[in-house]
Amino acid sequence: MALRPQSSIPVLTIVSLLLSSSYSLKAYAQVYGYGTATYYDPPYTPSACFGEHKQGVMVAQVGATLWNGGLACGQTFAVTCRSACKDQKTVKVKIVEFCRTCTDTMALSREAYDQISYTNGGGSMYIYYQQNAKV
Repeated sequence: MALRPQSSIPVLTIVSLLLSSSYSLKAYAQVYGYGTATYYDPPYTPSACFGEHKQGVMVAQVGATLWNGGLACGQTFAVTCRSACKDQKTVKVKIVEFCRTCTDTMALSREAYDQISYTNGGGSMYIYYQQNAKV
């Protein structure tokens, strides 16, 4: 004699919990690593992520790896300078654009770059970056 479930509610509840759990895991995945950064000058609009809507001056563009098909749009990153640094070594930036010409990991707005490194050199700095980190 085959056993029949008393109700389909527990099975649906378990499936719902599993689906919501896997979604939650994706929502909290974090990207971090080491790389290089350069800077770019205003205007910072229009941008691929926000069009003509300004997002302030603490913004950045990312290369293909971090761009991830546009999933980086609107994400915030803490970027820490690791070479030629000023006293303030970490800034928080919002990703607003895909950097098609980047040989670096990301291009920070001039204002963000100026807070942690020296732009008069015109080169790249070594960085540590962490997505959605509190600064």
